[in-house]
Amino acid sequence: HRNLIKALTIHALLPPIFCVSAGIYFVLRLNIVRHAALEKAVYTIASIPSAYSALCTLYYVEPYRRLFECSSTPSICLQKSA
Repeated sequence: HRNLIKALTIHALLPPIFCVSAGIYFVLRLNIVRHAALEKAVYTIASIPSAYSALCTLYYVEPYRRLFECSSTPSICLQKSA
């Protein structure tokens, strides 16, 4: 139950990250600021929520986490099953 609450809280915090990216886009679109780094940052920041969402799912959903732990370190998997 506690892991579900943590996962839902983290997933709820992801949309504001996308809003930061949209804000930067509109600042660039309205020609308030012009910089090449900001143009690249728009797409980089916009991709963070989707990538982080997948990582959160892998970490907070128990079967996925066990599968990930077993594939990264097989010795731990063998010790748990024994």
